[in-house]
Amino acid sequence: MTYIVPSATGHVLAFDGEGYVPPTGEAVGFIFGDPGEPPAFEYPIPPSLLSTASHGILLASVLVATDSAESYSLTPAKRSVRRQIQADSSKPFGTRAENQWTKTSPTDDPAEWVRHGWDHAANIDAGLVDAVQSWNKVPTKDDNAPPQSWDMSIRRTDEQVPQPWIRPPFKDVLDIQGHIDSVKYWERPPPVEESTYYNPGSSDFNLRRKPYIVPSAALIDINFLPPDGEVTETNDTPPTRALFSGRDLQGWETNTPTDSRFRHPWDRKPRVGTELVWDYDQEPPLPDKDPADIPEIKESYLYMNASSLKKMPEGIPLEFADLQISLDIDSFSWAMSATILNQASMNQIKPGPSGPVEVEAKVNNKAWRFMIERYTVTSKHPKTAYKVSGSSLTQLLAAPYSAKQSAQITTPTNALQVIQDILENTGFEIDWDVSLADYTIPAGAWGYESKTPIEVIDELVKAAGGVLVPATALSKLYAAQRYREAPPWYWPAIDSSSLDFQIADSTISSLSSEWQPTTEYRGVYVSGITQGVAVDVKKNGSDGLPRAPDVYDALNLTTQQCRGRGISILGQSGAQEIVTIELPLPTSGAPGLVVPGKWGEIQETNDSENNWRALVLSTTVSVSRPGASRAMQTIRLERHHY
Repeated sequence: MTYIVPSATGHVLAFDGEGYVPPTGEAVGFIFGDPGEPPAFEYPIPPSLLSTASHGILLASVLVATDSAESYSLTPAKRSVRRQIQADSSKPFGTRAENQWTKTSPTDDPAEWVRHGWDHAANIDAGLVDAVQSWNKVPTKDDNAPPQSWDMSIRRTDEQVPQPWIRPPFKDVLDIQGHIDSVKYWERPPPVEESTYYNPGSSDFNLRRKPYIVPSAALIDINFLPPDGEVTETNDTPPTRALFSGRDLQGWETNTPTDSRFRHPWDRKPRVGTELVWDYDQEPPLPDKDPADIPEIKESYLYMNASSLKKMPEGIPLEFADLQISLDIDSFSWAMSATILNQASMNQIKPGPSGPVEVEAKVNNKAWRFMIERYTVTSKHPKTAYKVSGSSLTQLLAAPYSAKQSAQITTPTNALQVIQDILENTGFEIDWDVSLADYTIPAGAWGYESKTPIEVIDELVKAAGGVLVPATALSKLYAAQRYREAPPWYWPAIDSSSLDFQIADSTISSLSSEWQPTTEYRGVYVSGITQGVAVDVKKNGSDGLPRAPDVYDALNLTTQQCRGRGISILGQSGAQEIVTIELPLPTSGAPGLVVPGKWGEIQETNDSENNWRALVLSTTVSVSRPGASRAMQTIRLERHHY
């Protein structure tokens, strides 16, 4: 390629020899191209001064050839600017314009020292003792003086400018935007290289060797197309993509190389249809059960009661009074108390070498087995009273009847399997309801130390949000979800076929209520410690606020198990009242013996709209005398209001 000087005659210049010296006094235009064809690019003549924003940038002057007397000619405007800059360079620093930050002429030159008489203090030994010229206290040169150009002579003035882009760093030469670097403003841009790593519209998208940089201020849709002729399934839902992608920081704002950083403000939420649905264990459907007996509405009720207390295994009848049998929802054994009426009966149930004596209590065909653990004797002439108390057989799994043990899970084991292993060779068994999530305990995730069997079983059941209910007469335990059918806020919508019992208000002899509201928690965080999962349990349709205290436990290991534990915590909160009702214990028919953990309905005979549902918290059966004496059951119910 040759260079053509635009003139009347034209010149052909070759750049393969000595440097080119332009003609004197002529303005030279540079056109790079073939002779006779229009130029592909046009560039302005390299200026001596460029302005960016409010700052002036002084460029290095074009050097003239050393072997010629000819040099570039300057326009009158450029000469005026140059003279102004040269004149300003001798002015004090503080009087210049803000955008003229050219290099300050050296003012510390010794040639200028003579201008300031106090630069060299006079030698006091030379006889200059005049008090006026005393140099004991040399005045500070900056005091009450106008800004001088040498005030900042210690540091380079270029370093005081807060924008460190006076001299563009080397990073700008690699940037694809040529206008960022003022030095490259009039130079030919680098040739555009065809990238082989990503071609828009092609199926070749190779990111292994070179990262793909999103163009500034552009939206990029990347389509992965299959080879020709191959059909694949596609998703019509648009994927989440970056919006307003562009340069995060301009290259001249900092000294660090920031041109390679881009901002990608991804959507805060995925677009509709692109949400990820995680596969998790679903609750198994509860099996069908026999519906609760429907109470009969009568004008009067007639009950034929029968009650007894016998020593086992002989079946010796005992004379008693004031028999009470009770169970709380958080207890693992039934409790019994009674008054023994004579010495002969008391001698039958006193403990002996074989330990406590076992008795059987029967009330209207309902049987319980107890161990007599304590008794007291009160003598008041002419009568002697004997008070006895005991617990159901499940008390044998607690201290002092069972030794405390320690163990660590060394192989993955289900919670139910752990309980069955503990109950092995004890004569007891457990009935694990399907409503209670059985969960796997990984090796090393959990263990127990110095605990009785019943304490370990109770911990494993409550970790899934369950309750442990002992059988009345058998050596058996029942484990079920505290709110088996559903949380309390769903109770009104559950079909009546799922009720455990139904009680008509006509059978209730007394009713009392105590308002016991608590904070209505709508969310709780249930998490494991070293293993397991972290589950945020919230009421459906709520924001989860307010939140119950977080629950951290080594047994929080699976999603469904943590969900059951969270439901148990949230279900016990909120506006509620504790209703206590007393009704007969029938021999047969509704409602039967109502035990803790059961869920049922209290029905109003005159207005069914006022029916309400509740969970049984405790049950107490009382009999005043053996035989046909009146048998009553007192039930405490947990009723919620939403």
